[in-house]
Amino acid sequence: MRQYPCGDAVKAMTAALIIMLRMSVQGQTAAPSPNASGQTNNQSSEVNATNTQTNGGQLEQVTVTGYLIPRVGEGPQPVETLNHDFITKQAYQTINDVLNNYPGGISQQNALTFAGNSNSPSSSAFGLKALPANATLVLIDGYRYPNFPIPINSTETFVDINSIPLAAIDRIEILKDGGSATYGDDAVAGVVNIILKDDYNGADIFNYIGESQRGDFLVEHASLTAGISEKGSFGKVNLVTTFDYYNQSPIQSVDRWYAYGDRNKLSPKYPNQPVQFFPPNGSYVGLTTGTVYVVKPGTTGPSINAGDFTIGGNPAQNFIPINEELAAREVRYGGTVNLTWDPTDYLKLYDRFIIQRTEETSVTASQGFSFIDGIVIPARNPFNPFHENLSPNGQSAVEFGPWNPMSSAGRSGISPERRFSCLSAGLSMAAPCTARAM
Repeated sequence: MRQYPCGDAVKAMTAALIIMLRMSVQGQTAAPSPNASGQTNNQSSEVNATNTQTNGGQLEQVTVTGYLIPRVGEGPQPVETLNHDFITKQAYQTINDVLNNYPGGISQQNALTFAGNSNSPSSSAFGLKALPANATLVLIDGYRYPNFPIPINSTETFVDINSIPLAAIDRIEILKDGGSATYGDDAVAGVVNIILKDDYNGADIFNYIGESQRGDFLVEHASLTAGISEKGSFGKVNLVTTFDYYNQSPIQSVDRWYAYGDRNKLSPKYPNQPVQFFPPNGSYVGLTTGTVYVVKPGTTGPSINAGDFTIGGNPAQNFIPINEELAAREVRYGGTVNLTWDPTDYLKLYDRFIIQRTEETSVTASQGFSFIDGIVIPARNPFNPFHENLSPNGQSAVEFGPWNPMSSAGRSGISPERRFSCLSAGLSMAAPCTARAM
């Protein structure tokens, strides 16, 4: 066998390194560190298994909690924690409010955006770093949550964060850097991990009511949290139940000056912005001559003649937001049941149930009709004074009221209703601290 002159020295150094690593591992405690709110933030088995292998081939203790985000202050990437104490002191009433005030992200879909015009009504989407919502992964206790059934613009999938009752939340952990290497391409912007309460003794009733200074946007929020925790020879059993009710009234656009489109009156440098796609009086184009006929403002029917039209020019735009809302009416109620049983320190069985019902009622002005609809007014029409076929350029038809009138509850508008439920169960195991990698 070939001999190496430094073989004994290398063996001695290797043995000393292994002894030092063993002493370091055995000297660690088994209890997780508490955070500022008194709760404990544990690391998942997958992160520890991949990141805590030592050069000597040994594994540190692993505490399984079912989520991948490391506790604050440890791990290769920073994690921001919004604990229950912080959420309570800020007086937030929805998860959307909590996350929308986080500097690193923005709410991209909720009852205050595109009221009456949203193709994903009664939902709330959140995205980090101003990237699309489908670039931010939303987890519940470290597990993926079902997406909202209707994507934004039919292409952008997201998790409705408001489908999770606020009363059930213990804390929110935000992985501020991209997590695609760990979670996949839907975590390019980062990860939002919502941790539910799983250890609670007693009961708590919360009630909130408030409105804006203008007497609208009334918000009513009530919640109930109850739980029991027992420990004995059978192990430890935790049962936490919550119920959450939320109701908000709408904000009419005509009640806010900044919703009007005539912004030029504030400053000559501000361009006016019509509040509707087409003007209320409308215009028509002759299909034979190409002449544009603009209806004069204030013209009423049914008897009209050529004197009620202006030849050429542009129709007057509408800057008054009639039949529009800045915030939709929304009602939500739901609850959670979180059951855990720890027969031993290394075995955990859990069962989690979430249910939520949401109803949103909103209005939007009728956008009328235009050339896109293929309407042609024939020359022989008795109300056509120009004796050539006319095609409408566009007319808002405000007099017809808002889009999609609904007779329910005596209101007009769009009234989607959605029920959501999620049930998850599983078992997690952790190796004892004396386990060693072979």
